[in-house]
Amino acid sequence: MRKALLFILFCIAIYMNGCDLFASTIVAMNIEAAQESANVKKTEIILKNIKTTILQYRLEFNTLPNSLQDLIDTPNGRPLLEKEALLDSWGQPLQYEKNSNKIIITSIGADGKPSTEDDIYIDYLY
Repeated sequence: MRKALLFILFCIAIYMNGCDLFASTIVAMNIEAAQESANVKKTEIILKNIKTTILQYRLEFNTLPNSLQDLIDTPNGRPLLEKEALLDSWGQPLQYEKNSNKIIITSIGADGKPSTEDDIYIDYLY
C-alpha cells in the first residue's frame, strides 16, 4: 500500500512538473511574440524618423541624399543622425533606394534576409 501511495505521489509530482514546463513554454512563447511585435513597431518608428530626416536634409541642402550615409556625412559637416540611427531593431543596416521620383527605406526584418515577408519599408514620393 505504501509503495502504491508513493508511486501515485511520484506520478502527481511528474504531472505537476510537466504542467509547469508546459506553462513556462507558453509564457516564453508569448514573451517572444511580444518582443517581436515591439521590434517591428520600433523599426517602423525608426523608418519614420529617417524619412523626416531626409526631408530635413532636402530643405537644408536643396537636394536628396544619395545614401543614408549622407545623413551623417552632410555637406556642412554637421551630422543629422548618429550612425546607430541607421540600424533597425535587430541591428541590421537599413537599405535605401532612390528612384526618379521615389525613395524607399527598408528594414530586412527579423530574418535578416532581403525581399522576404517580414521586410518593413516606408516610401516617399518627391
